[in-house]
This record gives sequence, structure tokens and C-alpha cells, in this order.
Amino acid sequence: MTVPHWPVSGANEIVVHDRSLAVALAAKTRTEPCGGEVRVVHTPTGEVIFRKQND
Repeated sequence: MTVPHWPVSGANEIVVHDRSLAVALAAKTRTEPCGGEVRVVHTPTGEVIFRKQND
């Protein structure tokens, strides 16, 4: 699925109903290929709660 707030080809979306769980999952996520970005977005507001870039 494409992330609706930042459409990127090949992006995945995981819906989690708890913010702290979403951040914990995102913090452990790696992107393939390296250098991608992981974001946790609060869907109702579009606010980016967590963001990291894999090097």
C-alpha cells in the first residue's frame, strides 16, 4: 500500500492503534535498500510523530 500523506512508490503502510507501539515498531524497522525513511504519522492530523532515516 502507498502511504497517503507521502506517496512513495514501494512504500508500505501498517495501521497501529497505539502511538507508543507504532513508534516502537518503527524504531526497529530497517528499509531495503538502506537509506530509506521510516515515518509514524497520526492519520487524523497528518502530524509526523516519529521519523528516522536508515543509513
